[in-house]
Amino acid sequence: MTYAPGMREDSVLTVNIDGTYVGGVHFADPNGGNFLDYRINLPLYAMSKGTNTITLNPVLNPLKSHLCDYHQTENLLMTLYDDSTLTFPDVPLWVKLPDLKILYQDAFPYALWPDMRDTTLLLGGKDPQTVNAAVNLAAQLSQRVGLPPIKLAVSFGPTVAGNVIAVGSIDSLPKDLVAAAPFSLLSSGKRPNPMMGRPKPQDEEADPNKAPLWAKFLPFLWERGRMHAEVNQYVWSDVRCSASLSPGKGFVTQYQTPGSASDTTTLFTGATAADVSGLIRRLWEPAVRSRIAGDLAMVDLASLKPKVDTMEAGDNYYIGKIGIVPKLTILINTYPWTTLGVAFALLVIFSYASFKALKVVRAKRLGQN
Repeated sequence: MTYAPGMREDSVLTVNIDGTYVGGVHFADPNGGNFLDYRINLPLYAMSKGTNTITLNPVLNPLKSHLCDYHQTENLLMTLYDDSTLTFPDVPLWVKLPDLKILYQDAFPYALWPDMRDTTLLLGGKDPQTVNAAVNLAAQLSQRVGLPPIKLAVSFGPTVAGNVIAVGSIDSLPKDLVAAAPFSLLSSGKRPNPMMGRPKPQDEEADPNKAPLWAKFLPFLWERGRMHAEVNQYVWSDVRCSASLSPGKGFVTQYQTPGSASDTTTLFTGATAADVSGLIRRLWEPAVRSRIAGDLAMVDLASLKPKVDTMEAGDNYYIGKIGIVPKLTILINTYPWTTLGVAFALLVIFSYASFKALKVVRAKRLGQN
């Protein structure tokens, strides 16, 4: 970077992240100067989720600024050379999915690379409505990133792997992929149904509901525990009736790609290709797009006002790089009880082997004596 001579010593170059000042360069020499291999450290915590804007703003003042003096401003020049670099460290990434809210925040997890490499856009058919919906969806996601998705792969199935964005009517998409959704969109499958537990007796003398002695000192813990014990959030049921998606509705759901521990599938579907196309068109509206959350969202396509119903029906999983062995960390957090069981079994085996080894050593020592 070079700055011209004849500027006042309070001239600076300020650096802002999302409008917040985080650093700058002081042009202290009125004779001008340059900076080679000059480094500015910017705090990463100043950045927020989604898109961040870094602004370089030169504030250049003339050397003389008295009221009756001539102000020379043609020398207020600064050049930032094009070989300057912006370097980000290896930042730990650890995210709990599924979460449709961050999909329309910055196209996560499909835009880990801005060109959307390692992602497949799966189309349910080659009809104009499905293709139109897929193109519009790719445009929406690239708008979140700010770059065109030049490495986004396109497939018509039937087999896919890795990160998948599926677009099409429910009957046109691969059944194995659709069946893995947390809330079954097929005619049969698992669906969570809200259900109240059996009511408990309210008589204070009833043994199941009688408050213990410690409840007199910590009543809020007793009431909270009672409340959680009386209501079950969901009871899973295996539905095998001839249910089908209603026309005029659009569905968005996200879940773990079948057969993978770290890849994600997001499904945009409806009863017909026209519903899918209408769903993507409604998602252009900020009032609709901002309400997409959880792992399942249903959009009413016929409603003039934004109407979106969301829920969390599936199991969570984790992606990212954290710890010494990232893949092992992902497996541990994705399958905690299985990992605990394996660890306990290894501990038992190790303890038994150690016991046997110590027994042999002790026998040898007794034999020598």
